[in-house]
Amino acid sequence: MGKTQVDRYEAQTDGIEIERSANTGYSNIQFSGKIVYENSSVASEKLTALVEKNSYYVLDIDGLHKIDSTGLGVLVSFAKKVKNSGGDIAFVVQQEFLRNIFKIAKFDYIFPVATTKEEAWQALDKGYSRQMELDSY
Repeated sequence: MGKTQVDRYEAQTDGIEIERSANTGYSNIQFSGKIVYENSSVASEKLTALVEKNSYYVLDIDGLHKIDSTGLGVLVSFAKKVKNSGGDIAFVVQQEFLRNIFKIAKFDYIFPVATTKEEAWQALDKGYSRQMELDSY
């Protein structure tokens, strides 16, 4: 493996922190704070800047204490950009309230939703059966 690159975006006024650790072809993205209407454009801009061709992403959202429908939209938009660039994503979600939001929004129909990064990477490596395609969402 090559050298790991770590990028960090943090702005307390926006209420969100996004940190990426990356090697060629794959990235772990860690979220802290909240993704809501008020900071959704900033979150979307920062995530879009991380998209690389043929890359795979594990998004660990356990550091979020709040997400609304626009926040979910930011994640879906990021996923579509990743897919269009030839990559894929999986989520790490341990908090019960976030898991419930993902179930209500049917994210578990489209993406692997794991409780650890290792499980998420295994799902991406082995492939997973989607109940719904991202383009249909």
